[in-house]
Amino acid sequence: MAYEISRLSLEDETVQKFFADPTQEFDAVILEWFFSDYIAGIAPLYNCPLIWVGSTEAHWQVLKLVDDIPNPAYNVDLFSLASPPLTFWERVEELWTMVKKYVVINSLVVPFEKRMYNRIFSEIAEKKGIAMPSYDDAVYNASLLYLYSHPSIGTPFRLPQNAKYVGGYHIDTKVKPLPKDLQKIMDDAKEGVIYFSMGSNLQSVDMTDNMRNSLLKMFSKLKQKVIWKFEDDLKNVPENVHLVKWAPQQSILAHPNLKMFITHGGQLSTTEAIHFGVPVVGIPVFGDQYVNMKSAEDKGFGISVKLAEDMADDILAAVREILNNPIYKTKAKELSAIFHDRPMSPGQELVFWLEYVVRTGGAKHLRSPAVQVPMYQKLYLDLMVVLVLAFAVLWTVGKKVIGKRKVVATSKSGKKAKAN
Repeated sequence: MAYEISRLSLEDETVQKFFADPTQEFDAVILEWFFSDYIAGIAPLYNCPLIWVGSTEAHWQVLKLVDDIPNPAYNVDLFSLASPPLTFWERVEELWTMVKKYVVINSLVVPFEKRMYNRIFSEIAEKKGIAMPSYDDAVYNASLLYLYSHPSIGTPFRLPQNAKYVGGYHIDTKVKPLPKDLQKIMDDAKEGVIYFSMGSNLQSVDMTDNMRNSLLKMFSKLKQKVIWKFEDDLKNVPENVHLVKWAPQQSILAHPNLKMFITHGGQLSTTEAIHFGVPVVGIPVFGDQYVNMKSAEDKGFGISVKLAEDMADDILAAVREILNNPIYKTKAKELSAIFHDRPMSPGQELVFWLEYVVRTGGAKHLRSPAVQVPMYQKLYLDLMVVLVLAFAVLWTVGKKVIGKRKVVATSKSGKKAKAN
């Protein structure tokens, strides 16, 4: 799907005309990595630095663009639910997953991407009178890697000099005021407020009548008020439940009366929860949401619930656990303090490094030399070949020498026997 999305986008007629326009000039090209490396060809079209963006937790498939492939013994796969320190079998599984993906990527994906790269960018480059670099030179020529994460959110991976955490840059530095109706609801909530939003992952049209009714019945059992981001109008809504078709999420999370956030566990939502120090109940739907909620559970500020038709009882149990156990709120506040304790805000850091790359002509002095070293050299396969050949030569020579000595010794023994 990722390749199809990128292909359709890059081959769009309007986009093609834009690329071919000689009047368009840029200081840098920022590209979000989404399982497609060949889009790096955009940067050479404008002869400017390339900056990759990883929109999830750091992982080997995005880190390999600017550094060596990290060790799977303590760097898990993007979709892995394991977290360091790993058990023996977890290490085996992570190694197998990495090797399997690496083989598939290099044997199937990379050849396909090279064809796409040449097909999409060669003609445009020819029209503009520029020479396109090879696929590998374009993909591994990044000046910077932005990672939408932070050690308070996920795992503190070892990063190269040109990889920077910018998780949370989308969060407003100043919280916007709530609409008057929501402000009154939250201010008047003596028992607190629970905010429920599944983003775009579980729309109201995706819910069955039974699921909606069971959730409403479950919420009616709570003393807290519930703000539920819901696209449709519903009948027989409990007095403590307030449906809103649109919700200013950050402003709601910032309110002191908010008790918890029921979420799908997306990267943006979990980051906002940590930013504002709010515990979460997560209902992951797909992708990295499962990983995010596993991290929330491991860090102690959240509980994960399986998406199901009859999930209302499980959600109720999780909500009551967080309401009755202050450790979740305490952990959320601790992580929030860590998240905020940095030299500058993530937005300021993003801008600083972008301007730094432009000022320094690509920040080549920050780039890891690992990206220029072939895999066979990283694994010392060439040295292994030399050692094997040397051993084979020594073995062969030694075998012949020993064989000759045996022949000489046998010959001398025969002569002595005849003399006697």
